[in-house]
Amino acid sequence: MLISCSTAAFINPEMTIDEKLKNSIEALTTILENNFDGIELFLPKDFDEEKRETLFNEAKKIRGKILTLHAPKNILHKPIKSVLPDLVKLIKECYELEIKIIVMHPPFQKSMDSLLKNVFSIFDNVIHFASRHNVILTIENVPYLLDPPQFYSALVKRYRNSIGITIDVEYLHSTKYSLDKYPKELLKNYLRNIHIRDYDGQSFDEEGKRRYLKLGEGLINFKELFEKIFEIGYDGPLTVETVFDNKIEDLKYSRNFIIKNLPQKSLASG
Repeated sequence: MLISCSTAAFINPEMTIDEKLKNSIEALTTILENNFDGIELFLPKDFDEEKRETLFNEAKKIRGKILTLHAPKNILHKPIKSVLPDLVKLIKECYELEIKIIVMHPPFQKSMDSLLKNVFSIFDNVIHFASRHNVILTIENVPYLLDPPQFYSALVKRYRNSIGITIDVEYLHSTKYSLDKYPKELLKNYLRNIHIRDYDGQSFDEEGKRRYLKLGEGLINFKELFEKIFEIGYDGPLTVETVFDNKIEDLKYSRNFIIKNLPQKSLASG
């Protein structure tokens, strides 16, 4: 398994847009300098075209080291006339940077039928384009996603190998859809990325602000989790996705924590 880190770890939601850009660029080199196998490039939704282009130009300097790209969180929430050109452009940018996996949040819908209809209307128009550019589109198991196992099963039935799954381990524990609720064959064939965060039963503080824990401070048994995903044959990125208080210290700690909790047989095979 590969140990990766998201540039989002360097971004506090309360930062200005200029600070987010500066820290995102800094993260590209700092993550690699601290012996991570790769990077997840996070695109804040408030970046305009100029800042986005600046970030991509910096990313070109480490082409091939960015394993995944986290699309702006609202990319699938827009009208289809806006979604399609934005997504096509993003696929082209990933192709140029040799990024093979795009992570997206699903659109919010009140029923599974309307959710699938919405996603199908988008993916039917871009899935072959993504496949030709060697890019796999994945959707993350965010808390509002209706019945993730059922949703993913419908996607893979329609799109086969052109689609994938991103699992956030916090959301496995903060919702009723634990890893055991997912068919093993589904995970074995379509799990492409895993976001690593801890969880202690509370995702937000008393003021409604997002809480981010250091790995090991919460309730998640990472040793057991890593054993389960190793058993299904997963060998993709384990992507640290939490906001760091101390960039260098937290980077080193996160990597060492993951290595410490990985099955010994996975380290031997790697």
